[in-house]
Amino acid sequence: MTTLISWCWFTAWAASQVSLPNYRETEIDFGILPLPKYDEQQENYLSLDWGGLMCVPRGADKDLAGYVTELLSYYSMETTVPAWYDIMLTGKIARDDDIVRVLDIIYSNVVYDFGLNYAEGYNTMQNAMYEVVNFKQGDFASFYAAEESRAIDYYNGVCEAILEKYGG
Repeated sequence: MTTLISWCWFTAWAASQVSLPNYRETEIDFGILPLPKYDEQQENYLSLDWGGLMCVPRGADKDLAGYVTELLSYYSMETTVPAWYDIMLTGKIARDDDIVRVLDIIYSNVVYDFGLNYAEGYNTMQNAMYEVVNFKQGDFASFYAAEESRAIDYYNGVCEAILEKYGG
């Protein structure tokens, strides 16, 4: 007698994560979904740009670093991104047209999250649900109420530091 085990596994990792190509070699029937919409009024699905930030060492030629970064970004949109998206994601990893359509939805509305890229650590709003669920830190509303003023103060400080350093 054959036993069929069916299960679901959800991850919030972006489709660009290193682990996604590993599914190409498996026999697991998998799917990809965008992050859910906030509510019914939200027009499009939004996907986070998990690219993070780039730091330039002190003493480095900032103009040269900016120039090289701009060139690499420009040409990667013509070479690396199409190779990743057209060849790898939709050509080799996606097993059907449904996954390709979902990938189109995910990649057509990528947003940058200031709070995510400037987060100070694990005990911030960025990780609120993680803290509540994994460490049984009460309920979300209580966690939010306890952390809200600290998070606002922190991000106001980040904004002030950026304005002080670069003008505004």
